[in-house]
Amino acid sequence: MKALFTSDLHGETRLYHELLDLIQRAPSEILILGGDLLPSFAPSKKYEDMIPNQKMFIDQFLLPFFKTLIENTVTHLIFLIPGNWDLGYPYLFRTPMKNMVDLSQKGYRLPSGYELIGYPFVPPTPFRPKNYEKMDDRESPWPPQKNPSYIIVNVINK
Repeated sequence: MKALFTSDLHGETRLYHELLDLIQRAPSEILILGGDLLPSFAPSKKYEDMIPNQKMFIDQFLLPFFKTLIENTVTHLIFLIPGNWDLGYPYLFRTPMKNMVDLSQKGYRLPSGYELIGYPFVPPTPFRPKNYEKMDDRESPWPPQKNPSYIIVNVINK
């Protein structure tokens, strides 16, 4: 089984189209998108517009893109893990889509017996925004923070 992993597309439709081209040239049965899938900033550059902008990106581009990818390539499973910029991530799963798997803090056993486990956390950084941050080593000191903005996202499916 061939797998393709990528991350940090940050809602750049050009990068998603390059990904589709790559999958068509070098087919893989599974695609793993490891975080920072959605646009980092709304055109207004305001944090309060980030989630509505990400929802619009999901509805207008990302879900139709995934559907096209599944229908027109040999890729039959798409695994997703959120990144620290993916505040609208839960909205992706408001309506279940066949072949799209939320791997965030979950495991998935492939027919081959291998298991994929999604670890969406990043080590502490001085950058914003923060939602999926966790120390890998409890003994390490936390880095200095520059204008930290911790964002807790519970329910975004509205």
